[in-house]
Amino acid sequence: MLSERLVRIARSFGARAQHYDLHAGLQKDCARVLADYLPVCAAPRVLEIGCGTGFVTEYLTAHYPDGIFLITDAAAEMVEQCAHKVKGPHVSFAVMDGQTVPEGQRYDVIVIGMAAQWFDDPVATLERLRHNLTAGGCLIYSVPGEACFADWKALLAERGLQDGLLEYPQWPGVVRRDRHDIDYGRIEKFLKNLKDIGAHQPRVGSMALHPAALRQACRIYNQRHGGRVTWEIIYGVLYAAA
Repeated sequence: MLSERLVRIARSFGARAQHYDLHAGLQKDCARVLADYLPVCAAPRVLEIGCGTGFVTEYLTAHYPDGIFLITDAAAEMVEQCAHKVKGPHVSFAVMDGQTVPEGQRYDVIVIGMAAQWFDDPVATLERLRHNLTAGGCLIYSVPGEACFADWKALLAERGLQDGLLEYPQWPGVVRRDRHDIDYGRIEKFLKNLKDIGAHQPRVGSMALHPAALRQACRIYNQRHGGRVTWEIIYGVLYAAA
């Protein structure tokens, strides 16, 4: 059963499911890179957690034409959108909390694209999921890194304001770090983009900025940096627990 926090997150993403692809260009690029780390397997059992609208799913089914797939997301609307894109006799879909995969279920490959950061305890969950791998199996994932949005965070800290953004841990099994400097035109468009994909839920315990304080911070940011925002994307590979 989802925690209250994850219910809110799932609702937020679900409400944007129909138009998610229009605003998720970075997430689509990340799916392509993540697919480069898929292991060679003849006919694997594959679990995808946090499928979204299917960016990674399409790579999975193409990479493993003889695979057996369970494709999941906590948001029913995302699962529905993904199921419209991806078809196949060995592809099944489920609305599921990826943090609570039953202990007895085993998979050759587990994939989590840009979703593990939303877990209540991301690192502990990734460690648990290693126990759902078959011998020799692997888990691959992509997540935002701690260097994301550094200039925006620094400005808010300078002004004594909470940024409300997720705090990212030291991710395990890191194999790649990519930096993306994206020009949104204005910082307001970056903040709107987060809302447009459903990724604007604040971290636990943070409070929303007063509108006047937010407007002032945006004005200063635009003067200093224009609309340029830095993303750091991390890719990790973990193997079955001994």
